[in-house]
Amino acid sequence: MDNEKLVRNDAVLHACGGNREVAVAVLHLLDEALESGILSAPRGRCSEFLGSLEDVDGEREGKDRGVHRLLKAITVMLRLKGFNSRDKMMPIEQIELTGHPLLVLSTPIRPGGPGPPGKLEPVVRSLELAVHLARSSSSVSAVRLGECELGPEGGDKCVTEVVRLVRRVGIGAQSRFLEEVDLHGNHFDAESVRKVVEAAVKERCERPKEAPGAPLWLDLSLNRVRNPQTLFENLQAWGGWAHAREGALCLADQEGCSRKA
Repeated sequence: MDNEKLVRNDAVLHACGGNREVAVAVLHLLDEALESGILSAPRGRCSEFLGSLEDVDGEREGKDRGVHRLLKAITVMLRLKGFNSRDKMMPIEQIELTGHPLLVLSTPIRPGGPGPPGKLEPVVRSLELAVHLARSSSSVSAVRLGECELGPEGGDKCVTEVVRLVRRVGIGAQSRFLEEVDLHGNHFDAESVRKVVEAAVKERCERPKEAPGAPLWLDLSLNRVRNPQTLFENLQAWGGWAHAREGALCLADQEGCSRKA
């Protein structure tokens, strides 16, 4: 489908809140990504049209409404351009969504209308779309979700989705791993970080030795981890006895530790 028809498509316009100018802006962002291989969509770069997306009714309340509609629009446009997860994968290698709120806490909607205030529930719809986008193409090697308000407040839903970023994508000889996952500046505590790191180490240690693959560059700086050095040492020890892999993980500033080894 050519671009002129695409920005008039009902599904695209619905995702963009009926705003054709927003559809054109999102399409420009996507076309640039398809050409360069980098989907550069940090919140600051999307500010011109995020306000319009956030103001549109018809979505569950939450400060993630703008990024949720943005990711929906990108997903729909990719499908209409013929990209899918099998025959024709999108040629995007890096996805950057720094600064977007991918986790929000929202009052649950109950049948019968408003009632007494209830416990806030985590909403991870935008995080789910971001993770799906990252795992839908074998070309993607890096995902940057820094300062996206992710943390244990999101419960198992949030941590489960983040763990999917460090797990194997696909099956058999065509399976792969992301090589970079940037989660800096979020709200993860020690327990959340432990779950993410253990999943990453386990999946890579279970990979056949002859299978190629670069190490994972995982940025967890500026999260809310108490005693990070102790946590790292415990994870190092766990990697040794659980998977018989000494040095299964290292710190970025450690001698001999790099993106290649």
